[in-house]
Amino acid sequence: MAIQQLTVQVNESQHFDSTVTLDQQNFGLSFYVTKVPNLQDGTVAEFWYMDLANSQGTPVVQGIGLVAGIDLLFPYRALAVPMGKLFVYPSKNGLFVDPTVDTFSDDNAHLWYQPESEAFPTA
Repeated sequence: MAIQQLTVQVNESQHFDSTVTLDQQNFGLSFYVTKVPNLQDGTVAEFWYMDLANSQGTPVVQGIGLVAGIDLLFPYRALAVPMGKLFVYPSKNGLFVDPTVDTFSDDNAHLWYQPESEAFPTA
């Protein structure tokens, strides 16, 4: 099995729900943008987050920040999450910058899942 690209954003939407099969299990994913105001200068930063649910729709992990260059599932290995690696990787500029509201629609980054068998191969 190859690394799998997951869809985060469709038609410039700031909220997107999907069902995906990861390591032969179905999961519900909900992606959304959260706005964080800077109280010092009045600007507003926008960041992508993700909720993960099991196949019955029961939340497993909520509020996973989509940040670049790390395994997003690593802190939750004790829970019923997919056992592979989930990560945001830049596609155009090669900079590891956390995704903003337009990052995925502008094709500047993608969300990838590396199956357990490839992420942690056995001898």
